[in-house]
Amino acid sequence: MHTFRTDEAPRREVRPALLILTVVMGSILVPLNSSMIAVDLPDIARSLGHGLAATVWVVSVYLIVMAVVQPIAGRTGDLYGHRRIFLAGLGLFLVGSLLAATSQNLSELILYRAVQALGGGMAGPNGTAILRRQLAEKLPRVLGTVGMVMGAGAAAGPLIGAVLVVAFGWSGIFWINVPILAVAIVMAVLVLPRSDAMPAARPDVTGSMLLAGLLVLLTVGIRSHPSLLAGAAVLLAAFVWWERRRPTPLIDVSLFRSAPFRASNFAVALQNFLMYSVLLTTPVLVARQHEPIALSGFYLLLFSLTGSVFSFVGGRLSERFSRRALVSAAFLISLVTLCGLTLVLPLHNSYLNAIWMIVAGVGSGIGGVSIQATTLQSVDRSRAGMAAGIYSTFRYLGSTLAAAVLASLPGLPVLFLVILVAAAVIGLVAAQGFRGFLPMTDSPPAPGAGV
Repeated sequence: MHTFRTDEAPRREVRPALLILTVVMGSILVPLNSSMIAVDLPDIARSLGHGLAATVWVVSVYLIVMAVVQPIAGRTGDLYGHRRIFLAGLGLFLVGSLLAATSQNLSELILYRAVQALGGGMAGPNGTAILRRQLAEKLPRVLGTVGMVMGAGAAAGPLIGAVLVVAFGWSGIFWINVPILAVAIVMAVLVLPRSDAMPAARPDVTGSMLLAGLLVLLTVGIRSHPSLLAGAAVLLAAFVWWERRRPTPLIDVSLFRSAPFRASNFAVALQNFLMYSVLLTTPVLVARQHEPIALSGFYLLLFSLTGSVFSFVGGRLSERFSRRALVSAAFLISLVTLCGLTLVLPLHNSYLNAIWMIVAGVGSGIGGVSIQATTLQSVDRSRAGMAAGIYSTFRYLGSTLAAAVLASLPGLPVLFLVILVAAAVIGLVAAQGFRGFLPMTDSPPAPGAGV
């Protein structure tokens, strides 16, 4: 039996547009700081006196910490208040940005990037959970709008990063965060409603340590050291054993008994695997043809922006069509375009290539809202943070797997195309777990029920 805290004020009405703007202001820097630093790595390497291979850890540590922190932070928000953890995350992101901008060596920069990621990992799932709790009746539309803005931010990241480096040097990509975060924190304090009273519970320290170790071994193992995957399997078994015995688990493993919850998390991992495969292979295919590097940037901008727009469109379509149809369409389009791109890009026809990249962006975006909304609505409102954190981790694991597969298969052999096609086909199978619409309620479906 739980005791309940009553120190939080009752929920007040907040205009949906203002609530969405506040969450987006606090969250958009997470994808921006992930993508805009990519163009700055050579400059950072020269400035700090290290090779590019070592400097890549500035990117890697950010992705690893994000993957590890999000499920823990999401559940912590469920128990202690999403608003509190969201604000704490913004504060940490601000501190990490200030420290990163003044870094004197690569070790400091990597450490402060980890602080940034810790803050972003806390803010991300709790911002999503706030939207789930406050705007449940219009969640697909909300997620579509947020997805479009966040996707556009990620797409614009490399261009913004390039402009900032030219104007201010590489530290400019961190200084730009400061005024944005300051505004976001003020807005969050003024706008975000306090949560309902929630059950008080002791932090699951053991579960958090097991999960952190598991995700570190898993992400590093996938990216560069496959031998660590055996250790990850051992920690997974230990984590599941421990969580099943907890009255208030960090991750309620029984959620995976729900077919919709399983299908949506598996689908987002596959979706991100395919998306990052396009992002990573297009520059290689363009370079093979001795085309300007700017051309690959143009293609990827088309791909990313189209994906963002169709994330918004997909949110609207989810109100008229079944989620199974939209997710199936997404993987089917991805299947066709992955095959087509490998044949079309080498033809030196820029117009045809651009059309294919736009089609690929449609496949990347159109099913995203259905996948995310299903994850969030497969659980009751009190576990929205947990669901958002799990979803984000599966998404990051898909991206990590794409980079690992590409690194292990240099030269883009036929085997890589086979793997991509297989992933798209598996995604089509996973889409069958999305059966129609999920009722807009705060009660999760019965285990094994379809959506």
